[in-house]
Formats: sequence, structure tokens, C-alpha cells
Amino acid sequence: MNNDIQLIDLLIEVKCSRNERYVIRQRDLDGLYSNSAFGFVALLITSDIHAGPHWAFIPSHKIHPRTYKGKWLTPYKFQCSCLHQLDHLWGEVLLNEELMDKLLNMKIDFKCQEWWQGLPFSVTQGRKDAIRKIKITEALNTLRSHLNISLKRNASRQEGFLHQCILCFCLNKLGYRTTSNRVGVPDLRIELKVPCDSPDSLLFNTHSSISPLVKSVLQLN
Repeated sequence: MNNDIQLIDLLIEVKCSRNERYVIRQRDLDGLYSNSAFGFVALLITSDIHAGPHWAFIPSHKIHPRTYKGKWLTPYKFQCSCLHQLDHLWGEVLLNEELMDKLLNMKIDFKCQEWWQGLPFSVTQGRKDAIRKIKITEALNTLRSHLNISLKRNASRQEGFLHQCILCFCLNKLGYRTTSNRVGVPDLRIELKVPCDSPDSLLFNTHSSISPLVKSVLQLN
């Protein structure tokens, strides 16, 4: 059995839009460029009735500074198991009324975020059927309605930050070391540890044109 582990660093900028028109600025792309990490723009897609609300992770080298419709970029989404897990767990958190109630009613400051990130939550596979997609859509609409009432003008901006908090929460529960930035680019910095002979490792190495990836391998005893 091969015990070699590859360290893969990801930089993610989170983008959500009520009308699925995503503004990509040069500063976004500059913040995602790295000689030692993979940069992605994470788009919250809500218009696909077959897939339901979900995240599409687009390699930053596929994007230029401009405004995109979501459907223009989804053909370029990166497919790997760790990002699929992240997307699925985001839906599970959205469906957890207790977690979401605490998130929506807490102050947005460092201490409160740290407290919420530390709340218990069991990682499970969960259901993946049409009913789940409908429930996630309803949960997302509930989140947006709450923000519309409580924040009004700043609702869209605040929604993006809340999704950033949820994604960071999910990544930590999945066991990935994650840093969330309140300001600046990228929103999330993630360190993955994947077996060198795993499909994910092969995917990242095959798509090494995303960035000049610096590989680190640990020998596990």
C-alpha cells in the first residue's frame, strides 16, 4: 500500500449572485494567482433545476475580468471528490435548522464566527434525491428572505460572507486545514492531504496547468 501523501493548497474566492451574473475583477484573479497553489472561483449556481442549488468551482485561469452568467462558466467546473464532498456538506448545513438559526442570529465578528465554527456537526453522506434539492432550494430562499428583512441594502453582500462561513465550517468538519479571510482575496485558503495514488491527486497533477503546483510529499510510517 502506498502511504505517500501529497499536500495540495487551494485558494478560493466565493461568489454568489441573486441573478447569476458574477462580476470578476482583476483583483480577484490577482489574489488567486500563486506559484504553489490552485486558484478557484466558487460560484453558487441556483438556476439549474435538475442539479438544484450547488457550487461550481472554476479554475481561475479559465476566467478573465468581466461579468459572466453562471451557465457560461459551469462547463469549466473542476471535478474532484473533495470539492464534491464540500458541496454536499454545504447543503447538509443549510438544511440544519439549528445551525442556520444560530448563524443568522449571531453578530458577525471574529469571536462569534469562531464560536459557530466550533459547533458540533456530524459528517454524513445524506440523501441525494430530488426531495433534498427542493429542500435546499427552500432553505436558501429562507436565508435570503431573512437577510432581505434584516439588512435590506447589504443583503447580497452579507449572503456571500455567510456562504464563506458555511464553506469554511464544512471544510473544517471534513478535516481540511482552512483559513477564512474577512477581507481581501482569497476568501478561503485550504490545505488538502491526499494519497499520491488517489484519483484526486491524479486530477490535480493532470490539470497542473492551473498553476505551477509545488508538490510536497510526506512519508507516513
